[in-house]
Amino acid sequence: MTEEETLTAIIRDEEQGAASAAIQARVDAIQHLPQGPMRARFCAAAFLTGGYQMMLALEGDAATIRQLRRLADMIEAATQRKA
Repeated sequence: MTEEETLTAIIRDEEQGAASAAIQARVDAIQHLPQGPMRARFCAAAFLTGGYQMMLALEGDAATIRQLRRLADMIEAATQRKA
């Protein structure tokens, strides 16, 4: 991996972490509103849908499919650790 690729990977990871924290803060705030849990689910679904559509437009089908599979694997691994 070149120095530029390493820097790109670090920046990508930092951006993903910041986005994740911002989304989680928004969902947490929504949960305390009337009908909060339902609103939080809608908000999370909207972020997920918007994110995949943006990635599809920027990265293409194959990269989007790989990323969504990776996300599903991460969720499955976290679920198995809880069990």
